[in-house]
Amino acid sequence: MTSGTEARTIAFCQELVRLESLSGEEQAVAEAVEREMRSLGFDEVRRDELGSVVGVIHGARAAGTDAAPGAGLDRGVFYAPYSANATASAGHLGFPTLLYGAGDISAAHAVDESVGVGELLAAFRGYQALARGLVA
Repeated sequence: MTSGTEARTIAFCQELVRLESLSGEEQAVAEAVEREMRSLGFDEVRRDELGSVVGVIHGARAAGTDAAPGAGLDRGVFYAPYSANATASAGHLGFPTLLYGAGDISAAHAVDESVGVGELLAAFRGYQALARGLVA
């Protein structure tokens, strides 16, 4: 990641953290994500029926699938024992969908939820590998 890209990514993440986004009141965050996707040149940016932002880069399906192993991800299908917004994109809309993040999913949205620094760094490296695969 170039220093300019890194600075832009950090600035965007800081913006997201500063926005109020109580459950059911995520409008400002959704608008910021839409704006960023458009500025990055996504081919399509829209909201789904649940209000989630959907960004599409045409031709990214194969690149994302090919990049998964470099990010430490299995290329296979995973059936999650929980629900996520990926349910709408993968199931209802039929988009190839990666559900990826730091930490242990069993601790997500729980009391005392936390993610270790090592897990954050590993996820960061994974996101970098996926991004490199998408633009290669």
